[in-house]
Formats: sequence, C-alpha cells, structure tokens
Amino acid sequence: MSEIQKKVYDALIPANENLEVLTKTFVVDGYKVVAQHNPARAVSSGAKLDKATIAKRKCFLCKENRPVEQPSVIYNENFEILKNPFPILKKHLTIPLMRHERQEILPHFATMLDLSKDLPDFDLLYNGPKCGASAPDHMHFQAVQTGLMPLDEKSLSEFDIVDGEIRNFGRKCLVFVGSDKEAICKQYRELYNKLEIKEDEWEPRMNIVAHYIPSANSWNVWVFPRDKHRPSYYEQGRMISPGVIDMAGILVFPKPDDFEDVDESMIRQIYKEVSL
Repeated sequence: MSEIQKKVYDALIPANENLEVLTKTFVVDGYKVVAQHNPARAVSSGAKLDKATIAKRKCFLCKENRPVEQPSVIYNENFEILKNPFPILKKHLTIPLMRHERQEILPHFATMLDLSKDLPDFDLLYNGPKCGASAPDHMHFQAVQTGLMPLDEKSLSEFDIVDGEIRNFGRKCLVFVGSDKEAICKQYRELYNKLEIKEDEWEPRMNIVAHYIPSANSWNVWVFPRDKHRPSYYEQGRMISPGVIDMAGILVFPKPDDFEDVDESMIRQIYKEVSL
C-alpha cells in the first residue's frame, strides 16, 4: 500500500462507512445501471451554477470556508484529500486544489494519473463544469473505491471497443489504456483538441474516470464527452443532474418520486440527451 493511500485510510475512510441508500438495478442494452435514491445529494444535483450565484457564495472547497476540524491529507503540496460530506458511495473522497482556481482538467490531467497510481484502490473521477461539478470555480477531483461502479464490473475485453470507443453502450465513451503516462496524456490532449468548447465556456464538456492497475503497471482511462448539462427531465421538475458516477452506471435520484418512476426508457433518454 502506498504511503498516501495508507494516510487516506487512517484519517478519512472511517467517516464514510455509514452510507445507507435505496437502489434498483437495471440491465439496459446489456449493461448494468444502478438507480440510487440519495436525498443528501439534492444540494449538489440542484445547485445553481450561473455566474451570479457562484460569485455570491463562499467557495465550500477553499480551506478557510471548511470546518476547522475537517481532516485532510495533503497530496504533492497542491491538493488536499478530504472525505466527501455528501457521499454517493462508501469511501467517497473529494480532492480540491489548495488554491482557488477554476475547474479545468488540461493542466491537471497528468496529476489525475499520478493520483490514481498513488491510490490504486480507488477510481479517480473528474466532473467538468456543467457536467456534474457543483463547484466549477474551484479545481477538484473525486475518488471512490474501485469495484463499486458498474463500469468496474466488466473487464475491458467484455466491452465492444472499436478504435478506442465503446460501442452499443448507450452513451459515448472513449478508453485509453497503457503503461506510458506521457503517451496517455498525448492521446488525451489530441481528443481534447477535437472536442467543441461551447460559447462562454473554457473547456469541452466531459467526465473522466481513471484507474491504475499495479499488477499490470497500466492505466485505464474512460472519457465521457458530454452535450447537455442536464436532461430535459430536469426542466420538468425531476432532479436529475448527471455527473461522472452517473455516467459510470450509478444514476442518482435525490427525490423519492423520481426514484420510483425510473425505468429503462428513462435511463436511455437521460444518457442519450447528456452524452455527445
């Protein structure tokens, strides 16, 4: 176990072990999707992310605005590893940059790979602005224990992958695999430069999962290019705001009525609308 991962287990993990949520499992086009009823996620799913609202509120990821007693583990003098106060899964971490800078992956993608290597028991997660990030003004990652998301339950050989893209998956997903960090970073930059940046935004919309496999000395990186921030269901009053964990197969429904109503058709429509 790496030194940083041992510190995380010692200081942070016990606080997230009491998560209790309701779930329903579906198989949609051959792939498992879990619907989760998690009322505590209403704050994140319903967050107003317009510039005026963000400018008025204190940044909850900045150290001076967090509870003094909140434990953290410092990573490479740039990031802090914290327990997520509103977890979707047990062993759910938030990893903010120690200075207040906007959510932007390109300058920190290599660090995401480093983090995943130093936390091999975890999947490293990135939510882009308008792709599930409830703090688009402050750069941060998340991490969850590997094996808890449906994406983890299949080996890559079980996916229909053609030219690096998973086919017949219900949402667009590209996969980078390899032991050469620089090569993966180069592949990622090439993809990034091909994707559209929408007006008044600063990066292409996307979600990312990165996992390092020590036995293979190799990374698996999944990139979900995004179109819409939220599906049309949100405009109809349903609190559905997909982030990276949703794209990886756990759709979170904070409201009980939405959870009761979810079916395969709704799941297909959500993924179709928010995916590129």
